[in-house]
Amino acid sequence: MSATGDPVAVRLRLIGQMEAWTLNSESILPPGRKTRALLAIVALSAPRPVMRARLAELLWSRRPEEQARASLRQEIHRLLDVLAPAGQELLSINRDSLALRPGVVWVDVDEVLRATAAHSASLALLDGDLLESMDGIDPAFDVWLAAERERLRDRVGEAGDLPAAIDEEVICVSLTHVHYKSARRWPMARVTDQAHAKGALALWDLSHSAGALAVDLNGAGADLAVGCGYKYLNGGPGAPAFAFVAERHQAQIRSPLTGWMGHADPFAFVDDFAPAAGIRRQLCGTPPILSLAALEVGVDLMLRADMAALERKGGVLGDLFITLVEQRCAGLGLALGSPRAAADRGSHVVFAHPDAYAVMRALIERGVIGDVRAPDLLRFGFTPLYTRHADLFPAVEALFDVLATGVYRDARFGQRLSVT
Repeated sequence: MSATGDPVAVRLRLIGQMEAWTLNSESILPPGRKTRALLAIVALSAPRPVMRARLAELLWSRRPEEQARASLRQEIHRLLDVLAPAGQELLSINRDSLALRPGVVWVDVDEVLRATAAHSASLALLDGDLLESMDGIDPAFDVWLAAERERLRDRVGEAGDLPAAIDEEVICVSLTHVHYKSARRWPMARVTDQAHAKGALALWDLSHSAGALAVDLNGAGADLAVGCGYKYLNGGPGAPAFAFVAERHQAQIRSPLTGWMGHADPFAFVDDFAPAAGIRRQLCGTPPILSLAALEVGVDLMLRADMAALERKGGVLGDLFITLVEQRCAGLGLALGSPRAAADRGSHVVFAHPDAYAVMRALIERGVIGDVRAPDLLRFGFTPLYTRHADLFPAVEALFDVLATGVYRDARFGQRLSVT
């Protein structure tokens, strides 16, 4: 059955050695490596169509464009012949693109990613590398495959390894609540309970959560947390960071950095350090006053907001952005790299593109400010406190223009700067 409950005609295995079967267990794996690669690219891109120009570029990068397109046409016919025993059309073939028809092919990668989104123990399904023995088909395909493998490992490896990794030898489980690349969100209370069950502390990095999500550290039983003030808290560049220590630990925990602001009696000027009571002992030297003043304004505004409402708005903004991009930019080389469900996501969304750096540089020139995370992720953040739904439409239109015109291929956009 497909994710929607519809019967599928073909089961496709891409993790490990590539395999393909009909419902009657008849193998319909293409004999040619190019044909297999063509099927794999289309399957991993589903439900988005893949432009024929992109397929030709990936599989015949060393041939002239017309020869590559002719080879692609021949390979499509070979693929259709191989898939014929499935008994129904599996491919949607248009003049400019190819796509898997929705609901007719079960792909093991999709199953693994669904389990990842649910933080399921069934992540042991990832028992091999993506498309093993498929390297060497074409230099461009090798680059694409390496990026796909890294993206799959990024999205699956952490979640799949975590339950088994927390054992009695672990002292502290330290995790980023919202992943800085994918925006995937950990279930804080569940992971904290797992850590406590093994006698470990739970320390959460809230850099991509504070000011965007309704975080309840005490409700989740968290022991420690840290975060920055320059992102969703709107403190600006150089804003101070923050720390949280659960009240039950405040008398025992000692900061390795001691200073007079954390002293029990800072104006006594004695030689020995005596830590202050409570959370004050985590302070060190004099904070940067101007940066702290700017952060104070951002925090004051945040305190006036309903965090649950802010989180809902951030989720809606992300959902809308994903929908607009996938509709407007279909077939232009983008692949969603974030969880599709808002409940599994923070307040940013990433799309993968082979030329992500150049694309973002071109976008920034058009006033759409995002950033890039290696190897190929375009990251778009939505600060729900003041980002409007209407702001997304011109941003997506700018993205479409950059991709459709190919302006990002200008050499100046590929020149690496110290910041995106």
